[in-house]
Amino acid sequence: MKQVDSLVQAWLRHRDALVSLVDVTPEGSQDYTPWEGAWTYAQVALHIVGVGEWFVQAVATGQIAKPEPAVQVTSMKQLREVIGEATKRTTEIFKALTNEQLTSEVNTSSVFGVNLTGMQIIESMREHEIHHKGQLFVYARLCGVENLPFYFNRG
Repeated sequence: MKQVDSLVQAWLRHRDALVSLVDVTPEGSQDYTPWEGAWTYAQVALHIVGVGEWFVQAVATGQIAKPEPAVQVTSMKQLREVIGEATKRTTEIFKALTNEQLTSEVNTSSVFGVNLTGMQIIESMREHEIHHKGQLFVYARLCGVENLPFYFNRG
């Protein structure tokens, strides 16, 4: 097994949990915000998947680009579709990474203040996803979800 395969599997265990969480969150929750000025449920979810794709793309290209603005969604159904599409794209880019890309330095100083290796970016991506997914678990509870999925896919 290539090194990247185990990294993809570790990441997908968390992404699959995000997908499961969004699947059990009721329609209308996409606009939920716990306080005035906070990101909505959809904004947090879109941030997770957008940054994930952005980070993996940086490892693939060797430099971090300006992130694309997040799409806007008007329903949980649409949010689920966007997350599915982004996950598919990110997975394809991720699986194609080479060991050389993982060990090479990526020009990230414009974002992080220093250059990072591909592996450091992948670790940052996973930690970022875990952090924000935790926020969504709280949002989901506040939206009435009683039976939450486990925080990662154990399968």
